[in-house]
Parts: sequence; C-alpha cells; structure tokens
Amino acid sequence: NQLAALEGCIGETLFNGVWRFKVASLMPTTVDGGTGWAVNVELRNATKASLQPFAAGMDNAGQAYTLLPPSGNSAIWQSESNLNNFAETNVPQGGFMAFKFIYKPVYQSPIEEVALKPTKFLLRIDTQHVDKKAVPYSVPDPSFRVKLDCQK
Repeated sequence: NQLAALEGCIGETLFNGVWRFKVASLMPTTVDGGTGWAVNVELRNATKASLQPFAAGMDNAGQAYTLLPPSGNSAIWQSESNLNNFAETNVPQGGFMAFKFIYKPVYQSPIEEVALKPTKFLLRIDTQHVDKKAVPYSVPDPSFRVKLDCQK
C-alpha cells in the first residue's frame, strides 16, 4: 500500500502547486551517542500569500515525515527534530525555508536494518482539513516521496 505521492531523487525539486520541495542531502550523523541520519530539505512557498506548512496539511507529528530503509520498514528510525519548528514556520510568498530532519534508530529494530542506508524519505500532506482556496494544490496527491539512492 504505497503512499500516492510526487516522486523524485535527491537534488530534484518537486512541485505540487503550493510547495517546491527538495531533499538537498542525506548525511550520517551522531544522535544520542549512536549513528543516525540527517535529511536536509528545502521548502519554497509558491502561493500568493504567507503560509505555514501545518496550515497546508503537513502535520507536526513524527509519522508525517518518514525515513525508510530498503525493506520499507517504517519503524526503523524516529525523528529527533523539533517538528513544530518545521510545521509552524511562516514561509512568505516566494519565500524559502531550509530544515534538517534528524533521525535516530529505534533500538528494538534489527541491527542489520539500522545499519543500512535509508532509501526513501516521505513527507505526507493531508488535505482533508485544508482550505482549498487558500492552498490550491494542483495534483490529487500532494505528498512527496524522495528516493535517496539517486541524485539529479
């Protein structure tokens, strides 16, 4: 049951009618004394008004931003980022926001999966409670899926 989403690679800008989104890089990092991952993203507002990601359907909960290993197991890494800083930042018209998502392994996960490099980053957008006039998505499924094993 793969999430319907716009799909691209690291360095590729994806556009859903409201946001221009790009994963700029994926880097290993140290989190709580262990190995984790940093996903550097860029988000640009393409609407005619200032907009918060939260008001446009991006949640400020960890399940909205998922890092996946080759197996697709979504329970391998958990976000250590302050998601409120991402979801509630006001991005002005034509404005730009850079953000670093930090992930650490969930320690009950199989060690062989934790050691693998992530292959996908998902950013879910739920338009169910979004003002469609203020947030005019041009695609039916405005979420983003970025393959982390290819670059553009």
